[in-house]
Amino acid sequence: MQKPSDAGQLQTRRRPLDNPSPDALHKSTFRPIAYRNFKHTLGKLNAIVEGAELATRKLKREAESSPDQAAFIKQLSIDHCVRVDTLDFILLHQLTAQFFIVSVHQQFEIFLKSLETELSSFEWMDIEGESLLKEVLSSLPRGYNQVVGSIGRWEIEIADYYRLVRNEFVHTDGSGIIKKDAERLRSKLQQEGGKYSRLDAPNVYSSIGFDDFVLFSRVVKEIALGICILARPHDSEIVAMLMDLNERKLANVDFVSLRRKRRNPDRLKRAVQTLLRSVYSLNERESGPIIELLRSGPLA
Repeated sequence: MQKPSDAGQLQTRRRPLDNPSPDALHKSTFRPIAYRNFKHTLGKLNAIVEGAELATRKLKREAESSPDQAAFIKQLSIDHCVRVDTLDFILLHQLTAQFFIVSVHQQFEIFLKSLETELSSFEWMDIEGESLLKEVLSSLPRGYNQVVGSIGRWEIEIADYYRLVRNEFVHTDGSGIIKKDAERLRSKLQQEGGKYSRLDAPNVYSSIGFDDFVLFSRVVKEIALGICILARPHDSEIVAMLMDLNERKLANVDFVSLRRKRRNPDRLKRAVQTLLRSVYSLNERESGPIIELLRSGPLA
């Protein structure tokens, strides 16, 4: 990773070629493999978390409606061969919700690191003392402030808040003070309305709940999508990425098979369009110039 000359200054590294126009970026359908993997993994995590939340709520309701809660928990423990002496539902709800936040944060950072590896044409910054997200955003064309403005300033701030929640859970005993005002963020989101306003989140660290998980997972998906659009490689770079996948025999990229279709230009075009859609989600409009580069280059 490229280190800026002054760690206190956020500098923007640009690729050698001119960057696509903001309008072109806005319309891009490009989605790297890292993004598809991230959405797939986050979807599985969502299903697990929702199931765990449902089970916890059901257990709590049944325990509270029992005439003897301690006896109910004891019998349940015997029935399922899981030793539980006492069960603090408030603590259970708090710790599981915080763990959900940790899990989402882990998958988001895996996405960011995978993106840096996949989009090797960028000079990714390494800024001492800053989060991985801020390093990635600072490395994108157009500069940090414009990138944040394009993706969503509140989304970035909310993601950073939950990063601090994750750090508090992993690295301390939970008694520290997070230097970010969750109440201010929550008030602002509710005032603005929109897709996040109905959620009971964000909450202070000691009151993190299921809605915090929902908010965080939605926010990181929005940020990831914005990063993919703004980081859209040039057509020639996408060709180079496909050549690398072909050499490593990944993502079903097989130039030998494609070259066999050269005698039928229409068939070759359809095959490459399908490949570009399956690997990078590119539509027909964006595929056209890349297909021509492939035809005159590695598929010639």
